[in-house]
Amino acid sequence: MLHNATKKQLEINVEFQGKTHKVGNLLSDNEKLKLSGQDYIVYGVQLAPGDIAGHEVCPSRTPECSSSCIFTSGRGRFTSTQLGRIKRKLAWFQQRTLFKARLIWEVRSKLQSATKKGLRLAIRLNVFSDIVWEKVFPELFDMFPTVQFYDYTKIQARVAPNWKLPANYHLTFSRSENTTDEFIVDLIHRGINVAIPFNCKKDELPKTHLGYKVINGDKHDSRFMDPAGVIVGLSVKGDGKKQPSNANSFIVNPNATSKRFLLNLV
Repeated sequence: MLHNATKKQLEINVEFQGKTHKVGNLLSDNEKLKLSGQDYIVYGVQLAPGDIAGHEVCPSRTPECSSSCIFTSGRGRFTSTQLGRIKRKLAWFQQRTLFKARLIWEVRSKLQSATKKGLRLAIRLNVFSDIVWEKVFPELFDMFPTVQFYDYTKIQARVAPNWKLPANYHLTFSRSENTTDEFIVDLIHRGINVAIPFNCKKDELPKTHLGYKVINGDKHDSRFMDPAGVIVGLSVKGDGKKQPSNANSFIVNPNATSKRFLLNLV
């Protein structure tokens, strides 16, 4: 029934801080999402990260990851933007059936619009979160086989050899201070890309790291367009600029070499 509902019928209200709030659109764009391939139009689902508003959506986050989160960067510094992301997050936990139906409606609408323009549609489901969508909402991928879904993830199980992903869902593993170099090498050998934040400007990213090619991940956000088996270099943004950097911290110094990695080469 909800799959055939109108936008008006799919309006979502959530409870937050003793008040009822209307939730806006689930899909939105931002400046980085706009940096995509010419053949794609990209949208994202922006939910408040971590355990903000009492619900955890980043189960594998680390202390340095949390302190470097770009949730409050850019437009995120505005209270209205933060509240919008909190309301979407609460919609997922308080009104999940309605959330799913509304997301289906919005994806269908965006797909129709993109098709009319001769473009393909790509959607980043976890802009600030790390929800395992292939488990909690697998029907979404089946309903829209021509839509390219993609995400970053810190959940190691999602990039394990026996983990099954929908054909139209691309994941890039996001390194943290707890990620070993050996794990990164294994992923790259299996054709899975690894995103690493470096303490440098976007035009100063290293050419290689751990002996593997580094591509500039700041040029666009459409990770599904990257060649397989590379490191996706990202320049530090937001509060991450305040964090210490070395070879084994969350923010990597591009001129440092991991002692753990060197020891294994001896």
